[in-house]
Amino acid sequence: MTEPAFRAFGPDDAAAVLELWNASIGDRYLLRAEILEQSLVHNPHARPGDAVVAEAGGRLVGLAWAGTARSDAPELANQRGQVWLQAVVVAPSWRRQGVGRALVRAVAGIGRAAGADRLAAGGGLFYLWPGVPDDLAAAAPFLTRLGFEFAAKPSYDLRGDVSALSAATVQDADAVLAAHGVVLAPAVARDRDALLEFLLAEFGADWWHDTGWFLAAGGDPAELLLLRAGDAQIRGFVRIHTPGSRPPGWPMYWHADSPTAGGLGPIGVAAALRGQGLGRALLVAALDRLRRLGQPDVVIDDTTLLGYYGPHGFAPWITYHHASAPLGALLAATDAPRLEDR
Repeated sequence: MTEPAFRAFGPDDAAAVLELWNASIGDRYLLRAEILEQSLVHNPHARPGDAVVAEAGGRLVGLAWAGTARSDAPELANQRGQVWLQAVVVAPSWRRQGVGRALVRAVAGIGRAAGADRLAAGGGLFYLWPGVPDDLAAAAPFLTRLGFEFAAKPSYDLRGDVSALSAATVQDADAVLAAHGVVLAPAVARDRDALLEFLLAEFGADWWHDTGWFLAAGGDPAELLLLRAGDAQIRGFVRIHTPGSRPPGWPMYWHADSPTAGGLGPIGVAAALRGQGLGRALLVAALDRLRRLGQPDVVIDDTTLLGYYGPHGFAPWITYHHASAPLGALLAATDAPRLEDR
């Protein structure tokens, strides 16, 4: 068998990457062209060489890429120098021959060049998965052999059907919102600066970055629902997702194969108003809006808040395990193929 050659991904490789990915794991995680382009081509942090492909016999047989945080924005100062292993995919006929190990080593080298001291599996500013999906059975053992250390607690993508959301539940939520003197309404373009200021102050740089990028990329402000008080100040925020959302959000990455698919998140209220039932009322109001839009099959991505979402019919759909590895040890572990990868 021809030894594979490793090189940087280029935009002309997109079709071949889709073929490789979907032939390998597309039965569970069907990758759409727009998601690949969003992650590797239109991602403002991506640079040539962040993704690596393995090629043999004129075909791509492997792919891995490094998520990075390249921004001069002071708000993202704590993200700079971090690198995330976003995915490793190897064609079934090429597995256990050292291809995956070599691809991870290439990503680890990108991390070292960026000044990182650890490589996380999933997550970051532009991710396909926030961690390691547990229904890719070979993923965790492979990473464990390379020295990745797994956290004790997982996170989840949740899925629920809100078509039967009761009128009484919605009315109760509306009453809570009214009691707090707030109303829920879609954002408009002129809300951008105030919304980003609110998100940064209340929830930190990740929400600030993601929402700012969504709007800059042409996202519809009406998909950002705002809780406003009588003084017009923003008191809460939730983003909703539909199959027509552009750019698509994370809840829709693996969940856009149905006309009734919807998504929700992030969601939150100002710290001063927490613990008073307002967050639950905001959730119900947002779910009701998705239901009325005809999107009752809702996914909520990357959360641990089962007690918050569970009462409304949400249960784990995908379980993610979070892992990282010290770069020095990882580079040493991938220096040469081991017997179990042959």
